[in-house]
Amino acid sequence: MAFLFDIMVLELAEKLPELGKDAAGDGKYLDSYAKREDKKPNPDAGDRAERDAKWGIKEYHYEDKQGKPQVKKEYHFGFKAHIICDVRTELPIGYDVLAANSDEKKTMMDMLERLPHQITDRMEHLMLDRGYDSTEMIRTAKATGIIPIVDIRNCWKDGEATKQYKDTDIVYDYKGNVYMVDDKGKERRMRYEGYDSQKKCLRYSYKEKVYKIYISYDERIFLPVARSSMKFERLYKGRTSVERLNGRIDRDYMFEDHCIRGLKKMKLMVSLTLLTMNAMALGKIKGGNTTHLAALTKLEMPRAG
Repeated sequence: MAFLFDIMVLELAEKLPELGKDAAGDGKYLDSYAKREDKKPNPDAGDRAERDAKWGIKEYHYEDKQGKPQVKKEYHFGFKAHIICDVRTELPIGYDVLAANSDEKKTMMDMLERLPHQITDRMEHLMLDRGYDSTEMIRTAKATGIIPIVDIRNCWKDGEATKQYKDTDIVYDYKGNVYMVDDKGKERRMRYEGYDSQKKCLRYSYKEKVYKIYISYDERIFLPVARSSMKFERLYKGRTSVERLNGRIDRDYMFEDHCIRGLKKMKLMVSLTLLTMNAMALGKIKGGNTTHLAALTKLEMPRAG
C-alpha cells in the first residue's frame, strides 16, 4: 500500500512542480473505542478486545503568568497516524501508522529518510510543532537538505532568562532573540540581518556593526531561518495545513466515530483514505481544476476527445 501511495505522490509531483517545496508534519491520535484487553482473560467471553492499541500521552507545553514552563498531559488509547503534507495543496506526501505510544520524533526522522528523493530534493522547509523539538530532529532535516521550522520548548533547567554567546557581550534567550549587553549592563535587542549560507551563520547588527552567530553553537535555537524573524513566523503558519488535513480525516472520512480494531486494519484504512485524497486530486487536475485539491468535492472528469 505504501508503494502505491509513493507512486501516486510522484505522479502528483509531475503535475505540480512545487508539491512538497514547503511541507508540514504532525502526529494524529486515532483513538480506539474497542474494549481494552483484560489482564485476566475470561475464556467464556467473546474475543473482541483491542490488543494492538497502546496508551499515548500528548503533552502541551506553555508558560504560566509568571513565565514558568508548564506541561498539560492528554491521554489517548489507540493508534497514531504520522503525516507529512504539502503546505500549499494540503495533500499528504508521506505517512506511517503506529501504536499511540510511538515516538513522534523518531517516526518523523524515519519518514524523511523514506520519502522519494524526487520529493526531498525539492523540499525547502519542514514545519513542525514543539513536540518535534530536538537537536537530532533538526540535524536529520538539515542532513536531508531541508530547513527545519520547528517550534521550541524552554528546556533550560537553570532558570536563566539568557545565556552568553561564546566569550562576547552578546546574549540570547531560548526563543532565539539576540541582545547586546551595553556598558551599563542593559540588554539591547540586536537587529537581524539575514543568514549567511556560506559561513552558516546568522547575522545581527548593533550600532551599525554586524556580528555573526554560528548556528552550530546551539542548533536547537539557531536555525538557518532565525526564530525571531518574520520569515520564520510566516513559514510556521503553514503548519496549520496538516491540522486541516487531520480534520478532514476525522470529518470527511469519519475517523472520529470509527469501529476499527487492530493495527493492520487501522493502517489499511488510513492508507486507503490518503490514497483516496490523492486520487481525487489527480482526477481534479486531469479535469482542469487545480484549486481545493484536498477537499472532498465532486470530481470534474475530463471531457472525451
